[in-house]
Amino acid sequence: MKISNLLYGALFIVLFPYSLLRAQQEPPLKIGYVDLDRVMLESRAIRTAVSSVEGDIKKEQDSMSEKMTRFKILSESYEQQKTILTMEQLKTRRQELDELKTAIEDQKDRINKFIRRSERELVEPTIELVDRAIRIVGKKEGYDLILRNDTVLFSSDRCDVTTGVLQMMDLMQKEEKAK
Repeated sequence: MKISNLLYGALFIVLFPYSLLRAQQEPPLKIGYVDLDRVMLESRAIRTAVSSVEGDIKKEQDSMSEKMTRFKILSESYEQQKTILTMEQLKTRRQELDELKTAIEDQKDRINKFIRRSERELVEPTIELVDRAIRIVGKKEGYDLILRNDTVLFSSDRCDVTTGVLQMMDLMQKEEKAK
């Protein structure tokens, strides 16, 4: 046992200086983080895409709201007048209400499909754009690791690469438009 302890000790004495020398030769890790909430709020490309979709959704919702108001008015009128209307008039009004209700449901479905399609069309390219910008900034500035800000418990401001990512996204958007 004493011989093996002696061998381990000798091996440690020989290898320890080598490991210290090697550790001193490697540059320190460069770590940064990106504030994705800020990227989503401040990116011109993302804001433009989102606002165009929001405008289309707003138009559809306004139209649906008008139909719902009309349905409510017709429904109240039907209830008030159903004792004085003929069977034919009741049938016509009931059919009108049913058609309007169906139109409202169809429009709800269209809005939901539009929202899902828009999310796919906006979110996927946006994630790819942000990811490419982060990778370019990371390589360009020599980062070993870039994290999301919501996983960082403490860091100095100098680790925040968000501004660089936003600038890179703008540059990438301009280059894509120029093509």
